[in-house]
Amino acid sequence: MRRFFCLLFLIKPVIAETVTPMPLAAAASQAGMQELLLAIHVNQQDLHETALLLKKDGDLLADAADIRRWRLSLPSKPALSYQGHDYYPLIALTGMSYRIDEAKQALLIEVKSEVLSPTRLSGSALQFSKPNSSSPGGFINYDVFSQYTPQRFRLDSLVELGAFNGWGVGTSNFLAQDVSDQARLIRLDRAPGPLTSRIS
Repeated sequence: MRRFFCLLFLIKPVIAETVTPMPLAAAASQAGMQELLLAIHVNQQDLHETALLLKKDGDLLADAADIRRWRLSLPSKPALSYQGHDYYPLIALTGMSYRIDEAKQALLIEVKSEVLSPTRLSGSALQFSKPNSSSPGGFINYDVFSQYTPQRFRLDSLVELGAFNGWGVGTSNFLAQDVSDQARLIRLDRAPGPLTSRIS
């Protein structure tokens, strides 16, 4: 019996420590707010992002950072603080309207073009990176063709040689004919007459 009470005494603190705090969604529900995760569309353009919005007393509230990212200006109405973020009612934003597409779980925002914050691009601030210099190197590609009959064996080859460095790339193609007997090397891509040589 003593062992049972000792074991119960040891387990009791562990049970007390495993109690988890109230989920954030439940806390929001008690505060009269509902959390919504919705895909965002602005002027029929999918922004390919999902935002956390709050629904309170029939109004929809969005995070200040999200509103700025949608190129909208923050209203002068005081913000609602939730989990360390400032939320503003969308109804307070001027020049815009919105609706929720329940089927797609998306927030569809329509806003006048003059209300959107301008996007500025400074061409003078662009800095082009210096290209890396190419290290010298080379390569070889080849194909070998063989033909065998009881009277004769023939071996031919097509070879491509290449070299490159910081100045560019140079290649040359050669045809090696009858290497196994009367070998002859022909450089391709040029007049074959003066560029034909025999390999002894």
